[in-house]
Amino acid sequence: MWLHVYDTFGCGLRLTLPSGKPVALMTLRPVQELLDTVSFYQRVLEELPLGLTVQDPAGRYVYINPHACPDAERRAQALGCTVHEVLAAEGRPEATALEREAHFQLAAQTRARVEWQEASTRPHLDAPQLTHRVAVPIFEDANGPLSLMLCFARDVTFTAWQSERLQLLESLIQVSADPLAILDVRPGPTYRQIIHANPVLRQLDDDPPGAQIHPFHADPLAWVSGPRDRQVIENVLEELRHHTAAIRMEDVHLPDLDLWFEVSFTPAYLTPDQLTHWTVVLRDVTTRRRERAFLQNFMAATLAALRDAPLPVAINQMLRGMQQVLPSWTAVLILAEGETLQVYGDRLPDGVCRWIGSRSAEQLRGFWAQHDPQRLGRTLTTHDPFGAYDQAAGFQTSTGLALYDSQRTLLGTLALLHPDPLTVPDQASEVLSGGAGHIALVIEHHQQRQQLQWLAYHDPLTGLLNRSGFARQAALTLTQAGETGGALALGVLDLNRFKTVNDSLGHAIGDRLLQAFAGRLRAVAGHLPLQHLTRLGGDEFAFVIGEPARMDEVSAALSGMLGEPFTLEGRLVHIGLALGWSVYPSTAADLETLLQQADSAMYVAKRTGRAASVYAPTTRPSIFGFELENALHRAIEEDQLSLVYQPQVSVADRRIVGVEALLRWVHPEIGNIAPSEFIPMAESLGLMDRLGRWVFERACRDAARWPDPDLTLSINVSVLQVQHPQFQATLEAAARRHGLGPHRLIIELTETALVSDLAGLQSTLEQVRAWGARVSVDDFGTGYSTLLFLRQLQVDELKIDQSFIQDLGQPDKAGRDSCAIVGATLTLAAAFGLGVVAEGSRPSSRRRCCATWAAPACRAG
Repeated sequence: MWLHVYDTFGCGLRLTLPSGKPVALMTLRPVQELLDTVSFYQRVLEELPLGLTVQDPAGRYVYINPHACPDAERRAQALGCTVHEVLAAEGRPEATALEREAHFQLAAQTRARVEWQEASTRPHLDAPQLTHRVAVPIFEDANGPLSLMLCFARDVTFTAWQSERLQLLESLIQVSADPLAILDVRPGPTYRQIIHANPVLRQLDDDPPGAQIHPFHADPLAWVSGPRDRQVIENVLEELRHHTAAIRMEDVHLPDLDLWFEVSFTPAYLTPDQLTHWTVVLRDVTTRRRERAFLQNFMAATLAALRDAPLPVAINQMLRGMQQVLPSWTAVLILAEGETLQVYGDRLPDGVCRWIGSRSAEQLRGFWAQHDPQRLGRTLTTHDPFGAYDQAAGFQTSTGLALYDSQRTLLGTLALLHPDPLTVPDQASEVLSGGAGHIALVIEHHQQRQQLQWLAYHDPLTGLLNRSGFARQAALTLTQAGETGGALALGVLDLNRFKTVNDSLGHAIGDRLLQAFAGRLRAVAGHLPLQHLTRLGGDEFAFVIGEPARMDEVSAALSGMLGEPFTLEGRLVHIGLALGWSVYPSTAADLETLLQQADSAMYVAKRTGRAASVYAPTTRPSIFGFELENALHRAIEEDQLSLVYQPQVSVADRRIVGVEALLRWVHPEIGNIAPSEFIPMAESLGLMDRLGRWVFERACRDAARWPDPDLTLSINVSVLQVQHPQFQATLEAAARRHGLGPHRLIIELTETALVSDLAGLQSTLEQVRAWGARVSVDDFGTGYSTLLFLRQLQVDELKIDQSFIQDLGQPDKAGRDSCAIVGATLTLAAAFGLGVVAEGSRPSSRRRCCATWAAPACRAG
């Protein structure tokens, strides 16, 4: 190829084609202008963003642009070479060269462009490459031979990967079980339109199957039918308008459909700063939400029950939890309470509740005895459960089961009702069975709590309030009287000759007498304003009246009701009473003082032989604070204190084996002051150490003079004494001075005192035992951690509180309970190798019980 210039205004271009045919091109333009045009086209080809190669008819490269081969040296080397030669030099497979030659020949033969995808490996890399190639044949004329073959190449690796990925994503979207949509949020006419929705979202629409699909994207709320549901979605979309930062997720409830969806919004950006779309995914979490609500309701109901909430509150909350999981079902609980039925369930019509409530508990028991004789709690499904009862015709299906307590006693029936005749689904059976266990536990807990609460505040023998119940209710009455400025009178009465009846006729007759007296007391309370009837203990009773002016009337009525004797097992029993009164707020403003005053007045009535006495401040002066401290000091110095000794008798041979020292104080002006009055005050004033030294000295002196050298001496000590650093030394010194061996001493501590400072007392008591004395636990069974200190402390003896002994041998529940408690204590003592003292009993009446339980060492004190 050469260029010949003819003159300054024209030029000629003679070319020899590869086929050997010469051609010439003439132009009249200046030479400089032609050179610019050639340079322009060459620059266009070299800047082309596609790989371009030109081959002659023999397949040799005559031109390669930089995009096809960036290396200029390699381009120069490739010119004049065939495809085989170039690819072999690059180390590429021969198959690639053969494939290119085949497409070269196909384009030449068909005289048309040929396209194909060429898979290869990138040079010097191990990564796959996909190239889209196009072969374009150039002919000299319409029927002439091939002149040139233009080959274009474009790397489509990334495009193909993107296409494959989009296809996979499209497949995933189409088969997704969750509704999905892509929402356009670009400003303009397409704002908030759904540009894509998968089939699951379309199925939420109301179009019948087979209907022509309407332009779904035209309305972003097209899949929502109910007006309330549309408003919910509208609110969500409005919030989304102001939320452009990141992924958002929230739970949405559609009230018309009664469905819950977990909706996630994922933003899509065209540029880092330009949000264009939201991808919206809806996951149906209705079942999960209902199950969660079910568990939450049951948990809340269980906690409410444990916190002593009323039973209807806990039960109805559990039934609502079942209905949240099964919205089309109605949950009902029919509870057998005594001889009647109680119906729970807020969806059940009132008429149906009344109809069920008119049935008897015995009918319910008979029904389940027939259908569940083995009491397995299996479900029973019936259709038309209410028979011919018209108001219940709305329920066509019932599935229920019997609820039993831990003793397999029928509690009631838990049922699910449905308005349609259908087969009960597995979910309904599972909810019924799962809820039954929880509801049965709540009912049983409620019943046990009621029983325990009744026992905690009532006397099991008479059914009247006990001391704790009286304190609880009377304190509330006092508070109300204080708020209104009212007055009250508190009465305490004691039965005369009751001890004689007990001793001569036995405790069983004595208990029946107390029950009969309680019945007459209730009869009087039926026409007189007696409130809070109470058995304080033994044969002592108490009550409150709201009108102190009627004290004489009440006293006369109570005395009169004993005019007729009691008939007990064919015997006529005559008793009397002594009644003491105290008045609020005239004589005292607190319950404890009122009780003490009424008790004091009652003893005045007993001593004077009168039926009743009203407490007067002059009846007995009170001493408190420094006066009591001085009086105690004088009592020790002037021998106002004394010890009395209660014998302890072996049940085996009725032999006195020991005594218990009991402290008494007779004040020269006041008279007898009970230990319950001065001991607590002595503790608070720090006098227990001196008082204890006096008791040790006097008791050891008396015991040393007794003729029986084996007789044991039990001394009650305060926890404050044991905590004193000189306790051990004081005790040893007193015994040594009077020649009393430590083996004869028994130190008694109450169980409550031990529990209050178990760790602090352990070391001191171990020293006492190491010295040779023994340790006894007084009032055993009245504390709350007996097994704990029995395991940690080395004690020698248990002293059963008299409250458990007084009812032994009686045929009623109180007697059976006390027998069980004492029996358990004796078994525990035998296991630990401890002696046992039954406090307040008589050998003649307790030998049978103790012998039966075979305690290792049992004494009656």
